[in-house]
Amino acid sequence: MSQTILALDISTTSTGYAIFQNKKLIAYGVIAPTSKNVITRIEKIADEVNLLMLEYQPNIIYAEEPEPAFVKNNIDVYRKLTFAHGAIAIVLNHYSKEMKLCSSSHWRKQVGIKTGRGIARAQLKPLDIAKANELFNLNTKNDDLADAVLIGQAYINEFDKDEFDWE
Repeated sequence: MSQTILALDISTTSTGYAIFQNKKLIAYGVIAPTSKNVITRIEKIADEVNLLMLEYQPNIIYAEEPEPAFVKNNIDVYRKLTFAHGAIAIVLNHYSKEMKLCSSSHWRKQVGIKTGRGIARAQLKPLDIAKANELFNLNTKNDDLADAVLIGQAYINEFDKDEFDWE
């Protein structure tokens, strides 16, 4: 049975996605809507996720969970992220699918990126890009794309032995 994962790094300005089929990265990109209206941007992201669902028919959707700790000084950002997650959840519901969520520290641990005390979020983004470029022979400078690819790999690293019969 073929297994397909859609991994998402969701943001209201630039959402990274990665498609894995049978442990292999087969597609990736960034959804970057340009509207000034946040609801219009979220609608565009949801529409693009719908197209990914139609094209690739993923069995698993894995995404980074919005974390209030990273946006504690701006609750509005956290609120908008939760709106984006909700819009995508509605799209997925049409396919009888749910998003599995993980924290950024969890997926980074699964791919070998050290996090914790004394390591600022801004320091992690270049590490994410370097790790994605190394693991997948990419040449990206986009942290959203890198994060999506690594989120998908983290899922494979954590669950492939227990959950799937990869062919």
